[in-house]
Amino acid sequence: MAAATAPLVFTDGFDHLTQPQSDQGKWTDFGSGWFVTGASTRSGSGQNAQVTSTGAPMSKHFVSAGYRAAVVGFAFKFNNASIDHTNLMTLESVENADVCMSLRKTSTDLLALYSGTTAETLLATGTTTLLNDTWYYIEVYYYIDNASGRYQLWLDGVSEIALASSQDTQIAASNSFDRVYFRGGAYTQSMDDVYIRAKTTDVTTPADEVFGDVNIRTVYPDANGTNRDFTLSTGTDDFAVVDEAIASETDYAYSSTAAHKVTMSTSNLSSGRTIYAVVLNTWVGMDTAGSQNIKHVVRSGTTDYASSSTFALSETARNEQTFYELNPDTAAAWTETNFNSAEFGIEVQ
Repeated sequence: MAAATAPLVFTDGFDHLTQPQSDQGKWTDFGSGWFVTGASTRSGSGQNAQVTSTGAPMSKHFVSAGYRAAVVGFAFKFNNASIDHTNLMTLESVENADVCMSLRKTSTDLLALYSGTTAETLLATGTTTLLNDTWYYIEVYYYIDNASGRYQLWLDGVSEIALASSQDTQIAASNSFDRVYFRGGAYTQSMDDVYIRAKTTDVTTPADEVFGDVNIRTVYPDANGTNRDFTLSTGTDDFAVVDEAIASETDYAYSSTAAHKVTMSTSNLSSGRTIYAVVLNTWVGMDTAGSQNIKHVVRSGTTDYASSSTFALSETARNEQTFYELNPDTAAAWTETNFNSAEFGIEVQ
């Protein structure tokens, strides 16, 4: 399998959340119909998101992104068979107020893919009848173009809707999307382990972009690291003020000095795992008005690697993500050994 050509732009495993937390600012919309629970989890997962309200939104908006190719993966379970769910997942253009693609669970419990809304063009329907109260892992690839469009769908890592090429997958003037939208159906449904890849041009080989049936594991800081430049609101251990599963501003580490860093080690991953990517999440903000930027930092081997992205902070703390599909120290896939010895943190700009 060759390397993916569409970068990761979002992930969520829901393991570090509670309600009402608006998903720690990770999602643009986390509608009131959705809640996070540790009940009925899939294997290897701590928590999942559930919804019982028809149309309740959970979405991620990528402002002015101009994305044309998407790969969206997520675990899904429903508890009422033979009920039509017309908008399980959609790609949308907020700018043009268009729905670019829709994924539907039909009343016969099949997955169906549409260009536009489910009232527009049916592209293909899967053949596997989805069972009640059963977790499935769904991955959708979609490229928007009025002549060279392509799409494919996988179920539990196996192609369910075959790759189709040279298709018209464009709706009106919307040749790009900027929002991925999940909606509740007329039954209880559960979701978990979401990832999104996106690109302004098409991918090379769609099968190289998907992970298959994956779990997103959440680990937390558990020890001080090499870089300890920040001041603590309380105590003497850096990790102890940021190790909460649910982000809290009652204790914290802080600095406004350029080049100050803080890095920490995390709890180890258990053995026998393949690591497809490491995603660094931080809950960051300012305590007063002004201008302040940070970068994420990974310390691997004996070197600190700052993220290419710079994050501008505001007085409202929010979640920021950086995606490392390769270990920056080796330019190769992560192993358990080099992950377990790495440190993660931030640097003031």
